[in-house]
Amino acid sequence: MNKLKKRRTAEILFLAVALFLGAAIYFVVPFFITSPKVDESVSIFSTASHEGKSWRKIDGAPVPFGKENSPVYAVVIENHPNARPLSGLARASLVYEAPVEGGLTRFLAIFSADERVSEIGPVRSARPYFVDLATEFGGIFAHVGGSDAALALLDKERGKLVDLNQYYKSEYFWRDGGRFAPHNVYTNSENLALADQKLNLNPLLFDGWQFKEDAPLPSRPEKEEVKVSSPLKSYEVKWVYDRIHNSYVRYEGGETQKDNNGPVVRAKNIVILKTDIEIIDAVTRRAIQTAGAGEATVFRDGETIPARWKRPDAKSRLKFYDADGAEISFNAGQTWIEIVSK
Repeated sequence: MNKLKKRRTAEILFLAVALFLGAAIYFVVPFFITSPKVDESVSIFSTASHEGKSWRKIDGAPVPFGKENSPVYAVVIENHPNARPLSGLARASLVYEAPVEGGLTRFLAIFSADERVSEIGPVRSARPYFVDLATEFGGIFAHVGGSDAALALLDKERGKLVDLNQYYKSEYFWRDGGRFAPHNVYTNSENLALADQKLNLNPLLFDGWQFKEDAPLPSRPEKEEVKVSSPLKSYEVKWVYDRIHNSYVRYEGGETQKDNNGPVVRAKNIVILKTDIEIIDAVTRRAIQTAGAGEATVFRDGETIPARWKRPDAKSRLKFYDADGAEISFNAGQTWIEIVSK
């Protein structure tokens, strides 16, 4: 009987030690082993080489010669705290952030047709200034309804933009059963490509920005921060410069903003665009000037560049110029334009 007890005790001790060692290997060893995987938090364009290739017009990514003007898809993405974490912003080529009602902000994200993005959203309603900004690219404009002014403008611009309204083109969207409406409408690059093939009968060729190679590491500053204030704490934005990857990491509401698909949201270029913003009704909808000219600040390579923005009309590409009147060249990769009141 004693031998049986001793054997059972030994078996229990052996099992306990094995479980302890297994847990140690699972939880502790990864801290001391360098993962061979690519750092997904880094911009998808940050290490791309342009040798023997050209620059894609929307973001400067390397593409074969003759493929510079790939189609793009514009998607309105909300930023309500109940919608976070958002999906797809880390993979967009260009993002505009602008105020909407009640001090909230919303995004117009521009995606290259060359990129594969598995989930984009939550998609929300359009505003006229987002329609204005999308018009310079033409093609797909994805949204879920919109203000009366935005819907009227979309109808007016029907020959330039493809009005992909979820209310009438639901086959290109889906609702996530794990989220509450209205924060649950999504699309992806595959659905947008299908819509583009079926509905975009007159694709436009849009103008491009100038792009350049990143500044060499020794010339980059140690640190820089870009802050965008808000009356609501959960909408306060801070971009923190990452010298090694030469990009800016986005913080919102005091926390690092992560894409629901994994990567940290970061950009190669940040622009603060100052313009006229007026509250036009009791709901606090905004009228935002998107054509004309005004002051701006460009952040690139860890440096601050005083600038002017110019856009003669809705058909023209928004561009930025330095104090000498020369067009500013951006680093290849994602650019964020923060639209604020002057």
